[in-house]
Amino acid sequence: MRSWDEAVAYALSLPDTVLATSYGKPAVKVASNGRAFLYTGHEEQTSFGIAIDLDTVEMLKETDPDTFWQSPHYEGWPA
Repeated sequence: MRSWDEAVAYALSLPDTVLATSYGKPAVKVASNGRAFLYTGHEEQTSFGIAIDLDTVEMLKETDPDTFWQSPHYEGWPA
């Protein structure tokens, strides 16, 4: 997945998900609890955020650093 549209399409194929907004920006949320897990980031034109645990963040960054990275704003947070 290299585009927002592809990521949204995949996320919405998961159960209990809805297209919504978070902080006034597009996001996919878990319908039953309202938490966003896929959202546009601070670099909207070039990236999006995925709310995942820190171990998975580190694994993804090590596995494919050209695809998975964090801006300084998100370093150290599960995003």
